[in-house]
Amino acid sequence: MELNHNKSENRLWMSFRNGDKGSFELIYTKYADILFRYGIQFTSNESLVKDAIHDVYVKLYNDRQHLKTDVNIKFYLFSCLSIYCAEYNISL
Repeated sequence: MELNHNKSENRLWMSFRNGDKGSFELIYTKYADILFRYGIQFTSNESLVKDAIHDVYVKLYNDRQHLKTDVNIKFYLFSCLSIYCAEYNISL
């Protein structure tokens, strides 16, 4: 089961990297709430977390052709959000 999930995630990621807007929308839909719950650990300011997530997704979309080909999407997004929060001193 895990192997099929990984293959599905890899296909989704590659499709997104190749410019498929539906794949980007699916990644957003699948992970936005999880990212919000993760981001709220850095600050209780919900607007700030939502803005940070928006900025992460915009950067992700703009840089999609230069991203690694083999990633765990969820952890990659967590990492992007963590780095964003660190760069802008968003903390508890």
